[in-house]
Amino acid sequence: MDSSLRKKKIQEIVDHQSPRGLNTSENNLNTLGLRSAFLIPLSYLIFDKNNGRIQSKIQEYEQINQTKINPSSKKGQEIISKTLWKSTDTETNNLLLKRIEVNGQLLPGLITEDGIIIDGNRRFMALLELAKKYPKKTYYFIGTTNHSVQENLGNYQSIEINSLETYSRKEKVFFNSDYSVKFSLMSDCLLYT
Repeated sequence: MDSSLRKKKIQEIVDHQSPRGLNTSENNLNTLGLRSAFLIPLSYLIFDKNNGRIQSKIQEYEQINQTKINPSSKKGQEIISKTLWKSTDTETNNLLLKRIEVNGQLLPGLITEDGIIIDGNRRFMALLELAKKYPKKTYYFIGTTNHSVQENLGNYQSIEINSLETYSRKEKVFFNSDYSVKFSLMSDCLLYT
């Protein structure tokens, strides 16, 4: 699925789905109550191959194999998922997998309007593994998009939206997604001071 189709489908979800958050039974979602999270089919999302945790490994793979990984292809998703799995010890990955299998995804991830995961790559990886393990079950990624950030942050939206847009266009103002998330959390804290 190309970028424009992913963007269209995600926008349809944002426009028509009831958001998850404080007024739902899902625990730990949006505890600050500032954002709306949505259930997004896994097929609408792709890994960010420039994720700080795995970027050098992906570049090494591309050099060795003299190919460019297309994160929106099935093969690209598999390569990135395997690389991400190897970037953390097996015990940590298995704990995450088990936690999501038992409790579901409790913390929403952060995605761009066209479905690139900025924060939540490991959660997405775990959901993809569970989808393989239980092919008859449907899994969704709980994600917060630029749209929901924009509608819920009011006057503060321009700072975060501009930074998020810059980040998603690969003109990153942050070194990796951890800094992006920290920036987002700092923005949330400023609302309460």
